[in-house]
Amino acid sequence: MKAFSEALRRFQAVTDKPRIALFRPVKSVNDVLYDNIIALLGDKYYIETVNTFFLYSYEAMFRDNVDILMVVESELLIAQDCVRIREFIRRGGALIFGGSNMLMQDLDTKDKQKSYFGEGDFYAKEETLKKYQQSIAKIGIKPYVSDTAPSQVKFDGDFLDGLDGFAPLALYADSAKMNTTSCVRTPQPYAGTCYVERYEVLRNFEVAVGYDALGRRLTTAVDFAQNGETGARVCLFPSNAEGSFLDKNNPYFENMLLSAVKFCLNKVMLTLCESSYACYRDGENPVVEYRIKSYAPAEKAVYAKVQICDGDTVVAENKIHHVILPGEETAGHFIWENAVFDKDYYDIRVFLYEGDTLISKADNAFVVWKEDVVMGGSELFCDGMYFRKNGRRSALLGANYYDSNSGGAMWVYPNIATLNTDFKAMADFGIECVRVHFHHPKWFYDFYMQAYGEVPERYRSLGDSWIMDEKHFRIFDANVYLCQKYRMIHSYDLFTLVPEEMGDPRGWGGVHDYICLDDKIANQKAFLDVIINRYKGIPGLSWDVYNESHHTGLPGDAYHRFAEPVSIWSKTIRDYIHELGEIHPVTAGGYENFLDDDVDAPHDIVDYLTIHTFWQKSAIIRREGFDGPQVYHEAWMNRPFTPDGNLAQMADMRTALINTFRIGMAGFMPWQWTEQLATWQAEGTYYGETWDDMLGCCVHNDGSLKPAGRFYRDFIRLFADIEIDRYADDNRILTSDGAVTFGVPEEVNAGEYYMVYEKAGQAVRGIARGHIAEKDFTLSTDSDDCDVFFDIADDKTVYCKADDACRFTASFGREIRSAVLVDGDKEIPLSAKDNVLDVDLALWQTYYWIRITF
Repeated sequence: MKAFSEALRRFQAVTDKPRIALFRPVKSVNDVLYDNIIALLGDKYYIETVNTFFLYSYEAMFRDNVDILMVVESELLIAQDCVRIREFIRRGGALIFGGSNMLMQDLDTKDKQKSYFGEGDFYAKEETLKKYQQSIAKIGIKPYVSDTAPSQVKFDGDFLDGLDGFAPLALYADSAKMNTTSCVRTPQPYAGTCYVERYEVLRNFEVAVGYDALGRRLTTAVDFAQNGETGARVCLFPSNAEGSFLDKNNPYFENMLLSAVKFCLNKVMLTLCESSYACYRDGENPVVEYRIKSYAPAEKAVYAKVQICDGDTVVAENKIHHVILPGEETAGHFIWENAVFDKDYYDIRVFLYEGDTLISKADNAFVVWKEDVVMGGSELFCDGMYFRKNGRRSALLGANYYDSNSGGAMWVYPNIATLNTDFKAMADFGIECVRVHFHHPKWFYDFYMQAYGEVPERYRSLGDSWIMDEKHFRIFDANVYLCQKYRMIHSYDLFTLVPEEMGDPRGWGGVHDYICLDDKIANQKAFLDVIINRYKGIPGLSWDVYNESHHTGLPGDAYHRFAEPVSIWSKTIRDYIHELGEIHPVTAGGYENFLDDDVDAPHDIVDYLTIHTFWQKSAIIRREGFDGPQVYHEAWMNRPFTPDGNLAQMADMRTALINTFRIGMAGFMPWQWTEQLATWQAEGTYYGETWDDMLGCCVHNDGSLKPAGRFYRDFIRLFADIEIDRYADDNRILTSDGAVTFGVPEEVNAGEYYMVYEKAGQAVRGIARGHIAEKDFTLSTDSDDCDVFFDIADDKTVYCKADDACRFTASFGREIRSAVLVDGDKEIPLSAKDNVLDVDLALWQTYYWIRITF
């Protein structure tokens, strides 16, 4: 106790330099780690190692005695330690946080945790990260471990003195980012993925990002974050192991740690950056708006540098000075007068300086509506059991989407730069359709009023009108425009999350009001008058009239009591959409009970039928008797974000994809594209937040590719452009020049195909297990659990790959001229001799295709 009291007295006595409390867990044996940190920071700052008594003390932690708390062995923390740390940053504290094994996956991971809804419910965990959930998750830290370690790093020079751009550096595979949304208000959401409580308040700055040798993003190696709601600042180091940025032998150790301290000592930050419209028309002048909040104890003189950019070219700029008082929030704006839009996309960047020091920054973007781009998007029509896209009958391969950072709030406070990055990444991935729940702006206001009787300040302005104003229609415009630009179908669920004038603001909570009350239906039609007419004639749209209406989850008699009124209402809405001249396909998101014999699927409501269920049921999701296209609309593949969980999710993806098209379905759309920084996992009592985060299957929340996403991307490459003639009812799809045959996933043995496309008796594309032998070539690996892929592009070019580290051999009946690992215009030569390519593939190399030319 004496050591604690003396330490606190010393902290209280220091007034001439910033004070850093370096917390050392009782079990620590890493003397070198602490000695190196103290040696680096000791001259310029007051730094002292503190114990558990200090961390648990109100006087020490919450009475302005500490400027920065440092925790660098997070793997040794217990749950109560993390509660104290959470409270410290909730009160605006500055935290430098590091450690290894942040997932704590080798600690207490075998215990099953009961679902909030009871054991056996679909929210029950197959496996759990109980130690992580009870500790680090409470702070809002989102870790994952990449399956490969980076070989180079890209630095953000804005916050790192003298560092910018790429540097060769062998990095650890650990990655982490901070949650982006409010942890101040955490009531239990009703249901579904609405999470309106999780509004975005925190900005992440990825100051070090790891890449592989061909430039694929792998990890967020260091993350800095500012919370504009509380004033908290966090610098996150997901490893303290050898070679990490907390290792003195790392050449960037000093720069990174000193930069982290400087970042944490700043208490003025940008809290908003947006344009007055998310989408402009020619002749309009963009207005950039921003806000600054000060948590500093004294008056501060700062200035904002506002830029509008076309790539790296600044097309408009202004410098605006502010004097800001403690606790004050001030706003600024910049008008690009006489704007001439040479492009259809512009970045917005705001940099906040105190003197010559950058203390905060923010970005956003806006798009410019170009009619030729909009009208040049993809088209989608139903054509028998399949779809017709741009004049070609084929299947639909898409993804469900929410912005990782803000979730549903993307409809009121969007970051168009993030939206553009995500949509471009999806298009490059091969995604053909983006489905998203539309959150009507007034719904946010009404949800809070209905649930809590009060509305946060940021949503109060949304209560004025249930007919969207132009600002929010321009957000819708930006979504439509970017999908058209990247030639993806955009599918909207329209009436699930609506204001009280149009239904029930609880969203998934029920269906009674919006299907039964005449005045609600009249308002729905008035809304359709506006939105359908606004986008009528634009290709590439599809509408869901509802998502998972309450009746679709009910059994037997209970279902039938709801089914008739829901069907009548749905048909009324569908017919009214058609009365307005709309020709885009209409559907309704439905549970798997659409498949039950005693349940009437909405044949007369939808143009294509949709099913939402877990991947384990992918072989039985087709509804007999429905003649139109059927889409696996939400494929649920929740797995923990551990290395083992990622591999299991990849196997789930393979099973779900192969089964979907094996049984004659016309489309596949996983829920969802990415993990969610916008959910809090351990906060509140609603496990659905964690579940939804674990459903992200294509990319991690920092955009790095997941193993399941890799398999989906490679499947799309092989299957998406195949023109379909008809389904043959025996695991085959017939084409004009051949057939695609699918195996039953759990019955595919080594040397057999999961999928093969044959023309004139010759296999031209396929996915096989372990190895495959054709008359003109063989592909083999040294593991029967490693899948192989191939695509015969033409007489002189073959593409092939494996999906795991292995000894990979490709033999052909003719001499190989060249073999390269290829990604766009980037190539790495591989050694081939005569007719054989024989190479040991590292795991990072399996994310790319090998191009062999003859």
